[in-house]
This record gives sequence, structure tokens and C-alpha cells, in this order.
Amino acid sequence: MTDAVIVEAVRTAIGRRNGRLSPVRPDDLLALTLREVVTRAGVDPAQVDDVIAGCVTQTGEQGMNIARAAALIAGFPIEVPGTTINRFCGSGQQAVNFAAQGVLSGAQDVVIGAGVENMSRVPMGADAFGPGEGPVSPKLMDLFEIIPQGNSAEMIAKKWGFSREQLDEFAYQSHVKAGQAIQDRRFQREIFPVQVKQNGTSYEFQIDEGVRIPPSREKMAQLKPSFQEDGVVTAGNSSQISDGAAAVLVTDHHADWTDSGHAEGSQEGRAGTQGHRSLRSQRGFRPGRARLAAGDRRRHGEGQLQRRGDRAGASPRRQRRTLDYDLAA
Repeated sequence: MTDAVIVEAVRTAIGRRNGRLSPVRPDDLLALTLREVVTRAGVDPAQVDDVIAGCVTQTGEQGMNIARAAALIAGFPIEVPGTTINRFCGSGQQAVNFAAQGVLSGAQDVVIGAGVENMSRVPMGADAFGPGEGPVSPKLMDLFEIIPQGNSAEMIAKKWGFSREQLDEFAYQSHVKAGQAIQDRRFQREIFPVQVKQNGTSYEFQIDEGVRIPPSREKMAQLKPSFQEDGVVTAGNSSQISDGAAAVLVTDHHADWTDSGHAEGSQEGRAGTQGHRSLRSQRGFRPGRARLAAGDRRRHGEGQLQRRGDRAGASPRRQRRTLDYDLAA
């Protein structure tokens, strides 16, 4: 049975609105993250079957399929596809879910699930403007009351009886715990430093910017409600406007990693594979094998190129990569 496992996970530090990550384009930021995850894992980018990235506001610098653009910026081969998904606040998590499902199904062996949002440069809701009547159909509004998230939070607090003091205390403790984790360097492994260039100068960003160290209960209590005059939701107890990116590399639990620089049977010396770990799957599929590109075919005696591992519903990329040299033919 195929199992999906996470073999590497990285992220940038999280920047505040108009903070230290705001000068970085989101596609460039995601590209840095993709490059970092394969570098840490020691994986040849050519072995990646798909890049799936969650991104909510897919317009402007985050439009035009940012997953695909970021993979190319990161230096991945053009054969590596990418797709961008939107499940609102769960977009990055859904990307990882889809990555795992691709591996569990047997259709893919190495998939990156990622997420990116630079809310400083691409404001929340920016994708709601454009031609037509707007993003909410009158038919949908006939069925449901469509309201902003902040008002939804107020309704939840009212329904379940959460007071302003309870919400402030919960948020305060969250900052305390996050601040202690930063001081204990608990996030050090997962965060990679980003070199930011702005106005002829540069700096390194690698510590989460939104955590208040130390937080102030008194200042939180002085904040006015953000959405309703008599409400309980404030800027101090709500999620922040943030910038950042993350990536998770998912593969088959039964995969066999080697340090040969190329997969067994692949064309030795193929550009871009030296120095990377190679992956062999015990299911009979071996990533990193030769592709049938023009000028990239060869025979061993009377050996013929045969298709192995094809199955109904296999992706075109997987079908292309399962073409293999059968020396016994």
C-alpha cells in the first residue's frame, strides 16, 4: 500500500503588513521557497511531478497561475507543471492535501504542496473588482446572507457567548507562546532567511514579524472594535494582514533514496542531476528516468523503448516519465 510522507518542509518568516517582506514580489517569494525545499531535501527539481500552491487573491502579482511562474523562476525544468488553488484561508493546507492525494493514488511520486500570499502588495479582496456585476451572484444572495469575515466572527462570538475579555486573553496567550517559541529557537529549522533588497540596501529577514514580544494586555484592551461598535473583535485579537510563503515536499513512504546523483538506469551525466539525491519507488516507477525528448532516445543492442506502468487516468506527465529502457526486450 502506498503511503504519503512529508520529507521536507520550509517557510519564510511571516511579515507584517507593509513590513520587511513587503518589497518582495509574491512569485519571487514562492520561488525562493520552492528552491529551498528541494535543496534541503537534496532532490533534483526534475523529479517533481507537480507544484500545487494555495493562494487566495489571485490577481496582479499573484495572478496568471503563480505556482507555475514560481517554479520557473526557481529554475525548475519547464516540464515540471504547476497549478494554483483557492480554498480561501485553507488554500495552503489544501495544496498539501492534494499533494498527498496525488502520491496516495499512485499517480505521482514527488509533489510539492505550497502556499503564498503577500497581502501588502496584493490586498485582500483585490480579486473582487473587475467587469460585470461583481463576485457575488444575486442568486447566491437570495439563498444566503453574504457578509465579511469580521462580521462573521462577531456572529460566532455572539452565538457561543465569547466575551471581549476572553478573546483578548486568548490572543494575549497566543503571542506569549509564540514569543517564547521564537526565543527558544523552535522555529529556526523550518524558517530560511530571505535576503530583501530595497532602495539600494539589503537586509536578512528570518524572524516572524507579527508576534508581539512582549504583548501588552493593557494596550489590547484599549483597542476599539474593528467591525461593530459594540463588538468584541479587534485588531489585537484577530488574525493579521501578513506576507509569507511555505512549501512541503511529499513523496511515497516506500521510496528508496540514493546519493548516486542519478536514478538507476537513467542517462548518466544528464544535466542538472549531479549532486542530488535520486528517488526510486518500490512500485516499479523510477523518477528521474530519461525523457523521450528529441535527440534523447538511445538503444542498447536490440533493446526497444517500451511503456511501463501505464494505467487508466495517469497524468500526461506521469505517462511521459514512465517511458523506460527495457534491456530485456
